[in-house]
Amino acid sequence: MVEHEQGSAVATAGATRIRFRERQLLRAGDLAAEQAYHVAMRRRHNRAMHGWGIVRGLRLLHMPGGVEVEAGMAVDGYGRELFIAEPLAIPEDSFERLESTALDVWLIYDRVEETTQVRGRFACGAGRHNRWRELSRLRLTPARRHNPHAPAEVPDDDLSFAAHETPTDDPAREWPVYLGTIVRTENGQNVRRESIEPSNELPRPAVKLVGEKVAAPSGRARVQVGSELASESQRFSVSLPDAHGTYIEHLSIDRAGQTNLRGNARLGGNLSMRKSRQAQAPSQVGSDHCSRARTRADEELAARAVIFRPPVAPPAEAAPWQIYRTTLTRDKKQVRQLRVELAHPGDEGDPRLNKLAVGQCDATGRFNSCLTVTADCLVTIVGDLKVNGQLIEGAIKADPTDPRFGAELLNQWSKGVAAAKAQLPNVFPGGGVELEVMVESVNAIAPGGVLNYAIKVVNKGLSGITNVQLYINVAYENTSGVVIASEKRTYGSFNLASGEAKTSSSFTYGGATNTTGTLVITATVIGVGALSNVISEKVEKPVEVYEPIG
Repeated sequence: MVEHEQGSAVATAGATRIRFRERQLLRAGDLAAEQAYHVAMRRRHNRAMHGWGIVRGLRLLHMPGGVEVEAGMAVDGYGRELFIAEPLAIPEDSFERLESTALDVWLIYDRVEETTQVRGRFACGAGRHNRWRELSRLRLTPARRHNPHAPAEVPDDDLSFAAHETPTDDPAREWPVYLGTIVRTENGQNVRRESIEPSNELPRPAVKLVGEKVAAPSGRARVQVGSELASESQRFSVSLPDAHGTYIEHLSIDRAGQTNLRGNARLGGNLSMRKSRQAQAPSQVGSDHCSRARTRADEELAARAVIFRPPVAPPAEAAPWQIYRTTLTRDKKQVRQLRVELAHPGDEGDPRLNKLAVGQCDATGRFNSCLTVTADCLVTIVGDLKVNGQLIEGAIKADPTDPRFGAELLNQWSKGVAAAKAQLPNVFPGGGVELEVMVESVNAIAPGGVLNYAIKVVNKGLSGITNVQLYINVAYENTSGVVIASEKRTYGSFNLASGEAKTSSSFTYGGATNTTGTLVITATVIGVGALSNVISEKVEKPVEVYEPIG
């Protein structure tokens, strides 16, 4: 039908629905048409909204007497319902009758005539039945390679059967539904056993739910699957409403396969990152596409990463055990940070027990830390540290456990002592407090010989010196000036009155002197003066190791 007035429309044949009225004379054809309308619409709904396949059950199960089909329901490709109300056993002689050790099991639609007893007399015989009985029949065939989603009995034109087409009720037009495969094996004693093959290679067809969106009745969740719009990139998304009722996508997958997560995500297992598709193929060079070995750039393309995109506002309070990107303002400049926030136990625990660890597992599976950061900001590096750029040390805090603090304290103290020592002659006319150290009793030495020496310390100052300690180092240098052996000694402590001298006991060096060279004796003396100032002096004495003449 075509309309030619203000608008135009084209109508198709559509579906004819019976209209009933009062005092209407009903004929068998009217009732049959009414029934056919509802049957067709139901099957259109099955085919359009759910596809075809197994709805529930219908598994092949091992039982004491053999194999049986579990009760269940399916829908064939024409939208016809198939069901088995009670478990149905597979006949034991099926393998012999079909002459095969492997059987495919199918479920097909059938319809048979049936006549019920009624009062009165009416014509009977073929075509005079008053009922159609719909049946579901098992079909067993020798196992073959096939596509369960495209049965061989279905004409090619019907494989794309759509819901707008008129569904058939003719059982001669078959659409078998695949239930599985049974295999019989025999051992040496002719004991037979049926096994059900796994359906990984031949998956059983299952019904589907066709639709673009699934919305919860409560309105608190919505799932989108695909889109009718060509411009829409989303292929799957899960949305939740915010406080204003606006749906926000929290999980989405676009047509390129990219997955986006919004909000917090919790992993219950491992996170595995596969190589990128670009890195799967070998490198190409030139117009002839000759393959060559993988380059370092190829390997870098294969690497995957966790990317933090929009920064979040810095949390108002602690948000431990999280990794997040944020920005903040310092000295009127915007600073971008990727934070790994650890939990600090406060006064209730030891912050050293909460740490970030970077390391590797050895051959036994034991994890070994190479870098650790504890919640009290202590950074520990195990192994060598290679710095390719500039290493900048932070400010030294007054922490007695920090070796840098002790070294700096000693350095500043030494500078103060040196300055005080320079001013002592002005404070005490007649000379300052000082020590003199000398190396004595040194004998000549040839290669392989033994060196004897002593150290003399003299207080030439006007005041006594206490806690005097003597540090001695003997270094053996070859003719090229390279130290090939050394020996260290300490002597003291003792006190020296003004003008007093003290000579150490005789020391012996019997180290490596097998070749000519030089033994360098270095003596350093340190003491405490009358003003609690540190006094130190040092002397070096070279001794030649040479072959004697004559």
